[in-house]
Amino acid sequence: MPEATKEKVLNTPTAVHIPSDHHHSDDMLQRTDAEKSCWSTFVYTMFLALSFCALLLYNQWTLQWSNPIRMHTFEYFVVCMIGGALSGAVPHTLLTPMDLIKCRVQVGEYANSAEGFHNIHVLEAKRSWAVSIPLLYRGWAPTVLGYAIQGSLKFGLYEVFKFVFDGSIFSHEFAAAHRVTVYLFASSTAEFLADIPLAPWEAVKVKMQTTRTYPPKLNIVVPRMWAAEHMNAFFKGLVPLWLRQIPYTMVKFTSFEKIAEFLFIVFVSTPKESTPKHIQIAVSLTAGFLAGVLCAIVSHPADTVVSKLNQRTEKAGSSLWQFVAQLGCRDLWKGLLVRVVYIGTLTAIQWVIYDSFKVSVGLPTTGGAKPTPAPFAILSRKADGILD
Repeated sequence: MPEATKEKVLNTPTAVHIPSDHHHSDDMLQRTDAEKSCWSTFVYTMFLALSFCALLLYNQWTLQWSNPIRMHTFEYFVVCMIGGALSGAVPHTLLTPMDLIKCRVQVGEYANSAEGFHNIHVLEAKRSWAVSIPLLYRGWAPTVLGYAIQGSLKFGLYEVFKFVFDGSIFSHEFAAAHRVTVYLFASSTAEFLADIPLAPWEAVKVKMQTTRTYPPKLNIVVPRMWAAEHMNAFFKGLVPLWLRQIPYTMVKFTSFEKIAEFLFIVFVSTPKESTPKHIQIAVSLTAGFLAGVLCAIVSHPADTVVSKLNQRTEKAGSSLWQFVAQLGCRDLWKGLLVRVVYIGTLTAIQWVIYDSFKVSVGLPTTGGAKPTPAPFAILSRKADGILD
């Protein structure tokens, strides 16, 4: 065949267009299959995990402990770590859709959360909930792994450091007079250590959620990230993660402790150990949501930086502070509303799970104060027959 004829055939629309469509269809089919496989694994995993947790909590809640766990013993700190793992993994994983939309708003893929949900449900899933739900739960696997580890260390070490700082590092008199200082030191130290194992899983999660060329499979994403940037791919977001999580946790724990204390003082005048379980959990729910709103606002700019950094695949040529300056104030606060709702709900669920687990093994909930006259008491010692 003459060279001119060969070149003409190769440059015809048919010769180029058909293979392109064919590969595009294959790519879409593979992505759909990957999402369905990811979703089915998620359903089985969460069903087993939630069934186990429900059975455990039910049995422990109704069990009469002959040898109750004493405060600040080894068994006490182990219980706190188990409760922290549950409170970290379960709510973060269940609320993955809100986290996915929040991350994509932060990196500029969607203008707002409403557009994000609309695009996924209407444009990508063609109004099919069977397709939408797997798309919304993209990145659940690194979420459950990362936040189970982080939750166990954060809650467990918080209890350890709170005990250590109260008397060992600070005097009892100072600790009693400056409880907020103890809460701040304990929570910041615990979060600093807990974020180190969280950083790689957070990077994998953000990569899955914001980069469509990465399928939602750990055995594919992790090697590809390593091949692209080696260890930097997993830990380049550690400093922004500290900037996000440490203020977040300081506000989360300190405000929760003080709000719970306020609620017990105003509405409940019985000793916390004598207060019914459902009242203690109601206090944890309310204080958890309010604390979540506060810490979402404090930590939002750093959260945006974490999402932006982990979205990028090229090696950064500028420092962290130059990168933040390039984003600008408007981009740093993108997605705040959806994150306030997300973090408020998540924090409330976290404290309910954590304190429910503590109550189920015979321990009091976190926070609270000594009984005082409560002006709006919903429970009083005299009314419940505790006093004659």
